[in-house]
Amino acid sequence: MRSRPVVRPVPLILALTLLVGCSHSAATNAAPSGQGPAGAVGPSVSAGPSVSASGPASATPPTSTPTPTATPTPATLGTVVLIPGYGGSVEGLATIAAALRKAGRHVKVVALPAQASQTFERQALTLEAVVRAEEKAGRGPVDIVAHSNGGVLARYWARHFKGAGRARVILTLGAPQHGTQLADLAFSAAPQLCTPACGEVRPSSAFLKALNASADTAGIAWISAYTDNDDVVTPPTSALLPGAVNVRLQAVCSGAVIDHAGLLGDPLALGLVLDELQSPSVHAVGPADCTRLRTLGA
Repeated sequence: MRSRPVVRPVPLILALTLLVGCSHSAATNAAPSGQGPAGAVGPSVSAGPSVSASGPASATPPTSTPTPTATPTPATLGTVVLIPGYGGSVEGLATIAAALRKAGRHVKVVALPAQASQTFERQALTLEAVVRAEEKAGRGPVDIVAHSNGGVLARYWARHFKGAGRARVILTLGAPQHGTQLADLAFSAAPQLCTPACGEVRPSSAFLKALNASADTAGIAWISAYTDNDDVVTPPTSALLPGAVNVRLQAVCSGAVIDHAGLLGDPLALGLVLDELQSPSVHAVGPADCTRLRTLGA
């Protein structure tokens, strides 16, 4: 079975100390401490965009807008860029990276500075540098797979760095697109320790109000997957994104128990990633796909 056990997120009290520590999970066979999966990179660029703090948050129901393409093969597709969440653990993405490489894909794991605790504006500079390097090497447009806060970062990048046409698919796993109550709880418990990234995923933050003031899915095929058992992104429906194919994993496999860290290694989540990235277009999945996806991700 390809998926490896991952270390689960810590209990709530320690989570408050970590301040929505979304990506400290690591695969058992991950790279040694201080190193990430092969291909982890994190250069920076000199300038970036600014964020408007205006506009109401959106809670529009999800819609599906598949983007048809020619039948893809690993040889014709660009790099898969993997983005960690808060905490910036590249080791936690080792299982997904290994599965994608086994499927023939070229993979880069983004090493975000300061444990992904900086503003999304600053983090986007690193992501932009990685995407630009892949484009320069002739490996674009990229596919992006992002866990947790990484999904918010991917969305910010798509808007401010003209992601349409540069990213073919963006697939997010448990992304707090409308914030997480855990960030509010962390801020209330220790506001002086709430990092910029923590503050920006508070549901009432000016950053999220600006981000959710308009859709970002035009020109990019989006999939937003989430789990009812998410213990970090609360409520889990914060992952719903207008214009995306929104996938509630329990609607695919009834009774599936997958927590936030489990999104990085559970066979259903992994099968969904592999299936969507190798298909001609992103597509909705349902109960009829449960066994197939679990087998693909096993």
